[in-house]
Amino acid sequence: MNCKLLIVDDEEDARELMKIHLNRHPTLVLVGEATNGVEAVRMIELEKPDIVLLDIQMPELNGLEVVSKVGHHPLFIFITAYDEFAIKAFELNAVDYLLKPFSARRFDDAIQRAIERIAKGKVGQDLYRLLLQEIKEQEAKTTKYVERIAYKAGLQTHYIDTENIVVIEAADQYVNVYTQRKKYLLRQSMDYLEEILDPNLFFRTHRSYIVRLKEVASIEQFGPRNTWIHLKNGQKIKLSQVRKQLFRTKLNLG
Repeated sequence: MNCKLLIVDDEEDARELMKIHLNRHPTLVLVGEATNGVEAVRMIELEKPDIVLLDIQMPELNGLEVVSKVGHHPLFIFITAYDEFAIKAFELNAVDYLLKPFSARRFDDAIQRAIERIAKGKVGQDLYRLLLQEIKEQEAKTTKYVERIAYKAGLQTHYIDTENIVVIEAADQYVNVYTQRKKYLLRQSMDYLEEILDPNLFFRTHRSYIVRLKEVASIEQFGPRNTWIHLKNGQKIKLSQVRKQLFRTKLNLG
């Protein structure tokens, strides 16, 4: 039985590796590749694949958001480097996932299970509705914010301890994360980072900046609508007018 397969991952190296693994499965027909969540939704509806290899951590829409938005429901094999909530939910719902970096044998096992499940007709919207509901409930139960941020460099996943972050700066579809010693370029959104960082420690001063509060050295006012924040490391960042009062409250400045 031939199955149509779609690859969704924002990292080119990861997509190339998956295509190499797919060469061992002649019954799978690759119908396309998507590099972000928005493109994935469009291609799933257009190509109607049987199997989707779906990365969770992606810009614009993450993998779980893709699942919630599509009308066609293939069998998803989720790919993740660090999403603990998702992994627990996958295991409880018997939904397959690949934890990066995965071996050729683990990849083959996931593909084989997917083919068998499709042959038995065990694919449908209800399977993923339960999965998404459980993940949503788990996230609602916790107020714990991340203590480190993962980022991918080629096929490797690295981590930045949030306690070392000084400021985060938007850079088109990427962000610059500054620590005391180094600058990192990550493909993440400011909205996502603002959501996962502890608001008691970090504050979004402007659409383009998130700052660690304890790194603030002083605030400088130039006229009624021009305010700048000076950090201990010498950096100078913009404070938007609409966020100024809340920022002063956070710093107990009244």
